[in-house]
Amino acid sequence: MIKKVLYIMSNEPVGGVGSVVKNYQTHFQRDKIKIDFIIFDPQEDTPFNRTVRENGAAVYTFPLLTLKNVVKIIVLLQKFYKMHQGEYHIVHVHSPNIAWMCFLNAKRYGIKYRIVHSHSTSYSDEKLKSLRNRIVCIPIKRIADIYMACSKAAGAFLFGKKSLDKVIIVKNAIDCSKFQFNDEIRKRVREELKINDAITVGHVGRIDYPKNHNFIIDIFEQIIKRHRNSILMLVGDGPLKECIMETVKRKGIADNVLFLGSRDDVYALLQAMDVFLMPSLFEGLPVVGIEAQASGLPCVMSAAVTEEVNVGLTSYMSLSDSAEKWAESVLKRYGSSNRIQGAQLVSEAGYDIAVEAKKLEDLYLGLN
Repeated sequence: MIKKVLYIMSNEPVGGVGSVVKNYQTHFQRDKIKIDFIIFDPQEDTPFNRTVRENGAAVYTFPLLTLKNVVKIIVLLQKFYKMHQGEYHIVHVHSPNIAWMCFLNAKRYGIKYRIVHSHSTSYSDEKLKSLRNRIVCIPIKRIADIYMACSKAAGAFLFGKKSLDKVIIVKNAIDCSKFQFNDEIRKRVREELKINDAITVGHVGRIDYPKNHNFIIDIFEQIIKRHRNSILMLVGDGPLKECIMETVKRKGIADNVLFLGSRDDVYALLQAMDVFLMPSLFEGLPVVGIEAQASGLPCVMSAAVTEEVNVGLTSYMSLSDSAEKWAESVLKRYGSSNRIQGAQLVSEAGYDIAVEAKKLEDLYLGLN
């Protein structure tokens, strides 16, 4: 009999968490595990929804998570559980701040196991939201049956250091073969982007506060002073994009910065980069950091990024260090790794999706 697991997401997932969830879903055995989704976003035809549906999932879209919708959502969730009573054995919540409402009626309608998954080391990048989320997460350890996290740091953050022995670490694993360095892809992408022989520093991430794009620009400005033939490749969109583009223009480096938007060929863009830069203010375990290393990229990350991401190609810098010091570190790492070895290092570190998906699948199947 196929075991059905209900994944619940607070909104349409983009970037890291979305990639992780899709990676696991596509590597489960379809005759044993079926993943369906509740997503608090009324848009039906989104890239994420299309992908997971193509891989066999049912996607149920709910109203946006707003204060005025809370009561309505609780009622809709109760109706959903009642309608699907006996269908789902496990509910797996990937947004801890909504676990309290997702679990209210779950057991009443036959869901035996309730999983909460920590993907971050911060409640929010906004003070009021952070306070709110901290409060609604207080009952998590009491209402969840199973604690999961993408890293020890994310687990300690949400469940507490004293509870780490109870936390199941589910790594942000990837398809290593997809990101294996390929010189032909590198040459093709660099030609398309007209990078030629420029030192190319790359970043992949939502252009928003946690990713610290203002500091990325400051660092790159210092790199340009030392190496005029340099390119900054920014992959991703977000609410601060226009602001960052204005900053780039004001600094007079617009010709050296590529804003590539959201892309579905990140694996290819990573091949074209020379150094990966991630001065994040906080992270859980960034899947793109694993992907970058799988492509053999030397990485420079902030000390706020968990050391669990490092498979041997990452060096860390303090956010209190100057942009000049960061620039020097980036240039020092240029050409410092054997890119062919990246995928093997990532696999040996336990981030191969073929191996990790089997572990999570076995865990689901073992829940009677």
